Amino acid sequence: MKVALVASSYLPERGRLERRIDELARGLAKRGAEVEILTQGPAQLVPEHREGVIIRRFPTVAGHLRVPSAPRLRERLRAACPPFDVVDVHTRQLSLAMAVASTRVHPLVLTPSVPLDAFANWRHAGTMRAVVGAANQIVCLSEFERDVVCRMVPDARHRTQVLPDGVDAAALRAVKPFDSDDVVVLAVDRLEHATGVGRAIAAMPSLDPEFRLVVVGDGPARARLSAFAVDLRISSRVRFVGGVSDELLFRWLRTARVVVALSCDRGSGSLVTEARVAGVAVVASDLPVHRQAADRPGLGPVVFVAPRGSPLDVADAIEEAARLPMSSSAAMHPSSAPSWESVVDSTWRLYRRLVGDVVDSEPEAAMSEVVHLTPQLQAGRPSPVEPVISGGTQPPAGQDNGRMWWHSRRRLDDRINGARR
Repeated sequence: MKVALVASSYLPERGRLERRIDELARGLAKRGAEVEILTQGPAQLVPEHREGVIIRRFPTVAGHLRVPSAPRLRERLRAACPPFDVVDVHTRQLSLAMAVASTRVHPLVLTPSVPLDAFANWRHAGTMRAVVGAANQIVCLSEFERDVVCRMVPDARHRTQVLPDGVDAAALRAVKPFDSDDVVVLAVDRLEHATGVGRAIAAMPSLDPEFRLVVVGDGPARARLSAFAVDLRISSRVRFVGGVSDELLFRWLRTARVVVALSCDRGSGSLVTEARVAGVAVVASDLPVHRQAADRPGLGPVVFVAPRGSPLDVADAIEEAARLPMSSSAAMHPSSAPSWESVVDSTWRLYRRLVGDVVDSEPEAAMSEVVHLTPQLQAGRPSPVEPVISGGTQPPAGQDNGRMWWHSRRRLDDRINGARR
């Protein structure tokens, strides 16, 4: 089988999209597929070859609508001989998905790597419907994302599949944390306009001096966020480490006392899941994708804050999460989240079905591993499933089972204007 994985970016750029593409490409190649990664980037005269995978990079140009596109990438899809059996588009950019759909390749799989509600507004809704309509299969990272797709294109319900990112629990167990006497608060995000890192920085003046914020990720908003920390006079307590390898990310996860996921309206459950598997407490915005990730079996507790809550709210939640007991690495269990092997297996089965191969049906649990909470959350009703979960076993009746809802305390007796008295 000849497979094209079209990506808006790829290694050495660092992010969840790039990691997913790398894991899929190597896993599919081991299963006998002929895999090409077609990505945007500096042009290369000679394709790269890595672990049985061909990597081709195509430069982007700005079209008449000032939308970046890669014409030679489209040409490669049209002119491939023999043609690709499956084309799977992993992208943060709707323009790239539309460009690939315009080539009329078949079968086409769409795997969006950004929260799809970002494209549900009037500016992008028409293009999003066209892309979804052209795709033979849409792979969503959560049930909430699938709900968004089905609301926009109701007849796409039978062409969607939920397949969240995998977690490398073995690698998390293997790495050693950094030596640190501080209370490390970890934020992992692309530093763009919608990032929640600014909320974490704003909360730092209200935390004790031993709290340190480590920011993993890079992007155009880095300079602005760094200047924000300087303005608050906490730049010595905020460290930007940029995009890092998976090994360094895992070391920071093992070092952190608290992981924060504070996006106001567009979150990702992947970070929440990974942090909980590492046994770290999480402070997350109360978004549907975060609630679904909190409902997965895992070890680290989750403390929710209002998506647009004040820095005092965030600081109180971080303090509370830091007091919670941490799980040791020996207690981490890989069954608390899908592994990358299971993600590759499910993707391989999907591709085989699309090309007409007969494959055994998967167990229902493997198809959707999240709890459907979106209708209750969007209607503003309290969910019957409590939003914060800690541990994979249930305690005796009447005892605290690690689930909590954090009602922020203002603490006016010891805080004035966000600073400790």
